[in-house]
Amino acid sequence: MKTCCGLLLLAVSILINSGSSAAFHKKLVLKGASSDAKEYPSAFVSRNLPPRIKMNLQASSAPDFSPDTKAQRKSHQYSLGPRHYPPLHSSVPVDYDPKERPFTRAAQNVFSSVSDRFSLLKTRGGILQQPPRLKIFQELNTIGITRAPTVVAKAATKKVEISKLDVAVFVTYFCNLVVLTSGVVTIPAIAAEHNLSPSATAAFCASMASLAPLGGFVGKLVNGFVCQKLGGQRSSFVYMLMLSALSLGISFTKRLAPVGFFVVGFEFLCSIQWVSICALMDLNYRRKPQMKARGISILSVSSVLGALFAKTFGSVLLTATEWRTVCRFGAMTGLLGAAAMYVCGSAPKSLFEKNSNIATRVSAGGQQQISPLASLKKVLSNPLFWLISMGHSLGHLAKVSDKLLGPMLQEIGGISSSMAVGLTSSVTI
Repeated sequence: MKTCCGLLLLAVSILINSGSSAAFHKKLVLKGASSDAKEYPSAFVSRNLPPRIKMNLQASSAPDFSPDTKAQRKSHQYSLGPRHYPPLHSSVPVDYDPKERPFTRAAQNVFSSVSDRFSLLKTRGGILQQPPRLKIFQELNTIGITRAPTVVAKAATKKVEISKLDVAVFVTYFCNLVVLTSGVVTIPAIAAEHNLSPSATAAFCASMASLAPLGGFVGKLVNGFVCQKLGGQRSSFVYMLMLSALSLGISFTKRLAPVGFFVVGFEFLCSIQWVSICALMDLNYRRKPQMKARGISILSVSSVLGALFAKTFGSVLLTATEWRTVCRFGAMTGLLGAAAMYVCGSAPKSLFEKNSNIATRVSAGGQQQISPLASLKKVLSNPLFWLISMGHSLGHLAKVSDKLLGPMLQEIGGISSSMAVGLTSSVTI
């Protein structure tokens, strides 16, 4: 009996001590929690506190998201900035009700959050209602993307139109080379007409070939300033008329002495055509680089075709007739080139035509006058000029060699002068 009473008293004392210690521990926890909540509210919520304490603290610190205060939430959003929605993974949701299931409450929170965000986007002109400027920009961008391939395809399939100036360039320079190359055909025939020996014929052709570069040198030195004074079209037209008259004049000569002067005159008059045509293209195609490049290509092609035509057709014509007929045919060809330049080579009045003696260059400080001597000095001081001149001189030597190739083939092979002239086409090719 005494033992049972002792055990009962021991159990009662243990219960009393445990209750007092639990109450004391609860006071300490609440005291520390209240102080931590004041200083570190976010850290306090994340601590392992009893659920009821967590619920009370979150309810006091979290904003009210109930449907009754929806208008207040919007006013609060526009006045104070963007809202901070409570995390969906929170252990205790807002407005906690123990009777509700956790899954149902979480689904309702997700739905309300998404609906609020979409309503905000709709109000501010977000995804649901795009601003008018954004719509216009998207429409223009779509039009540009859809129409760009069409424009590129049309530009690629568009036919290149040949202008009147291109026709004038081709015909004029073609006729210029026909008249110039006719000397290759006629010089051996002139020597054969005077019954010269093969060695004398070769010497005569060599002397003519040595005189020809002299006329070209003087022409390239002087004709640039003539073109600067008269203009591209006018200088080309006048020189083609003079070339036609010179080709007609050589057909009436009966001596060998004046033939050299005619050959020098041919080279002098033909040397201006390249300069005048390039000046004319620069005047018309200054802001059209593609058309200017096409014009230079046409100029080069017409040069080769003119030389080939003069050698092939001239040799055939020489077998049927005499050399005087070939010279007169060259005179008619020169008239055709002059007419083409006069009709199709019209262009607006150039800057060179407005100034008779000097060229005028407009600079930032006003008009600066450049004399011909100053222009020549500036060109000669450019190292690029000397590089181009060296290459051009070597090409000119190869071109002039066909005047010696014909007599050499005629002497070595014992063939006619017309056949020898036809074989010189290999140099042109």
